[in-house]
Amino acid sequence: MEFGLLYQGMSKSPKVITILGGSSVWTPQLLRFLSKLDIAPGLQIRLHGRSRTHLDEMASFAKNIVKKHLELGVFPRIEEAIRGSNIILCQVRIGGWRARLNDEKLPIKLGGVGDESLGAGGIRAANRSWPFVQKLARLVHKFAPDTWILNLTNPCDLIGRALREAGCSRVIGLCEHPQVFMQHLAAKAGHPEAAGKFEFFGIMHVGWAKPPAELEGSFLSDLQSGLSGWLQNWQALPTPWRVHLSDPGSLMRTQRCSPGHRTAFLMKLVDGLRRSIRNGDFHEYRTVVAKRDLPWFPMAVIPAIRALLGDKPARLVVGLANDHRFPGLHPNVQVEGWAILNECGVHPEPFNIGQRCVEDILQFGQTRDIAYSVAGHPDSESLELYLRVDPFVHGFSPRKDIQKLLELKDNRPFRKRESSRQSAPRRKE
Repeated sequence: MEFGLLYQGMSKSPKVITILGGSSVWTPQLLRFLSKLDIAPGLQIRLHGRSRTHLDEMASFAKNIVKKHLELGVFPRIEEAIRGSNIILCQVRIGGWRARLNDEKLPIKLGGVGDESLGAGGIRAANRSWPFVQKLARLVHKFAPDTWILNLTNPCDLIGRALREAGCSRVIGLCEHPQVFMQHLAAKAGHPEAAGKFEFFGIMHVGWAKPPAELEGSFLSDLQSGLSGWLQNWQALPTPWRVHLSDPGSLMRTQRCSPGHRTAFLMKLVDGLRRSIRNGDFHEYRTVVAKRDLPWFPMAVIPAIRALLGDKPARLVVGLANDHRFPGLHPNVQVEGWAILNECGVHPEPFNIGQRCVEDILQFGQTRDIAYSVAGHPDSESLELYLRVDPFVHGFSPRKDIQKLLELKDNRPFRKRESSRQSAPRRKE
């Protein structure tokens, strides 16, 4: 299937980048990357976050990072932060790290997979983010209708779809996982330079990568890892989460041994980074942040920003609306594949992954379509259907298990900011 220009580009207006979640401890690293760009002079970076204290600490800490390369400002009011912005980077974490920890731990206790994007944890994360998404969409329509929204907030596919259905047409989901996966495969085959030659198609971490013909032999002979079996049967290689989809029980057993360990590690890291930012200790910050790779900035965010601002085109795996490309899938379900980004817009490439893999991902897309309904309107009918179709929650027996997760104290405050009628967009048929 051939597709042309999906979204029209921006006009040559002042280069304003708004960072929502600007007080994140990862922001200094993002600013470091931005300050090294050729287009850095004249860029205006606006930081917005829930905590004015953290924003002020971030601005003070970042001054010595950006120096005179970037214009940096703190914008406590989101309306002013996004007004006239060319690009909005959404990296908010509604509910904070404590809520994410519960997204990982609580589903495991109930017999499911624990994750902030998939399964019941992903439903929780999307559900408590709905009011913020609705507010952001209204403000974008009013103050920055031509802006690009680069979304990092998980679950990326559900949040991106909610933004689109609330009226934001220029939404790009960014995730480094597909490209990291293909780089790993190419390196395993002894040809790291061939990572960009893989075909890819997926939805929210679940996907398939098809190696170029010249590398297939490397994987067919790799009997130890089991890659040869997948390639022989599917003519493509599954992402780790696609493997988990076929065998969620194995992942559940592993997670039960140390529930929430990943987020617990990150929370300790964040505490150390927050302390170094507060104290203005650059040496401590560099030491602590070195313990955590941040590949989404150099591999996804920075190339996308450079491309959309007209500096350098980029070829990336991004999440875009299905937009009737696959008739059997809701047009607003977010699918991931290669695309060319430049100042004129986003140009998705054809999906040359093989019909069997396409049908497999489309089936998973139907599950994500139901997950979207549950996240926005968790009524009994959608919950019952979701429990039947998502392997990551098959350990949940009664519907009330998911209802309990959605109604816990750490999830409720964010859902109650707006009425239920306003808190989620209705699905467009």
